[in-house]
Amino acid sequence: MIMKILTLCYACALFVFATAEQQQQPQCNPPCSTGDKCVLQRVQCVRFPCDPVPVCVKDPCNGCKGLCTSEDTCGTPCDVRSFCLPPPPPTGCAAMLCAVGHRCVEGPDGQGKCVPSCALIDCQPGYDCTEGPLGGKCVPVTCKVTGCPKGEKCVSSNISGYRCVSTCVIRNCAENQVCRDTPIGAVCDDAESCDQVTCNPGRRCVGGPFGRVRCVDTCATKRCMPGFKCVESPFGAHCVALTCRDLTCRPYERCVQLSTGAKCVGTCAVSIQGYIKHHTAYKTTLSHLSL
Repeated sequence: MIMKILTLCYACALFVFATAEQQQQPQCNPPCSTGDKCVLQRVQCVRFPCDPVPVCVKDPCNGCKGLCTSEDTCGTPCDVRSFCLPPPPPTGCAAMLCAVGHRCVEGPDGQGKCVPSCALIDCQPGYDCTEGPLGGKCVPVTCKVTGCPKGEKCVSSNISGYRCVSTCVIRNCAENQVCRDTPIGAVCDDAESCDQVTCNPGRRCVGGPFGRVRCVDTCATKRCMPGFKCVESPFGAHCVALTCRDLTCRPYERCVQLSTGAKCVGTCAVSIQGYIKHHTAYKTTLSHLSL
C-alpha cells in the first residue's frame, strides 16, 4: 500500500515538473524537429520594444528530456540511457582568484599563478609602478612614493607637484625668531615675547610685549678696552669710561679723571702734572696780555 502511494506521488511530481517546465520554455511555430529545441533569440531592434523571438536550435541534451542545465552537457552511456554531465572544472587562470594588486598569469603548463600587477608593467624613466584597486599603474617618482629624508616632509604644490620641505626639526631660525610648521614647510616668524626665545650663551632677551624682541650681549661676554667698564642696560651691555668711584688707589696714589677714563697715579706724578698744567695756563695768559 505504501509503495503504491509513493509511486503515485512520484508520478504526480513528474507531471507537475514537466507541466511547469513546458510553461516556462518558449513555443516555436512550427514545432522544432527531433534533435532541436526552442529558445528565445534577440533580434536587431528597429523600433522599440523589441522582444526576443522563439527559434529552433540544435539541442545538445537531446534525449535527456530537457533536464540538463545550461552549463551541463548530455552524455549517453552503454545502456543507451541519456543522462546529464556537469561541465569540466575550470583550469588555469579561470580557476584562480587573485588578491587586489595581483594578476593571474598562465605558465607553459597551463597552470595559473598570481603575481603583483607591477611585475607585468615596465614604466618609463622617472616613473614608478604602484599597485591600485584596478591594478598597477605608472606614476611620476616623487616624495609621495619615495618619502623624504629625516626632518623633512612631503607636501603637494600646484606648481612643482610633490616635494620635500624642511620642518622645524631641522630648520634653524634666528635667536629672536620662532619656527612654525606650515603646509609649505617650516617658517621663521619674529617672536612676540621673550618666553618664546632662547638666546645663545652670554646673551639675554630684551623687548616685548610692544617692543621688538631681540637678544643682546651681557657683560659676561662683553669685552671693554682699558679704562672702561661694562654696564648692563635695557639695550644690552655696553662700555662706559671708568670714574674715580670705580677705582681704589693705593696709599701713595691718587685717582685722576682723564678723557680715557679714571686712573690711579703716584702723588709725585700728580704734582708734576699739575705744575705743567698751571704753567701752560700761565704762559697762555702772558701771551694774551702782550697782545
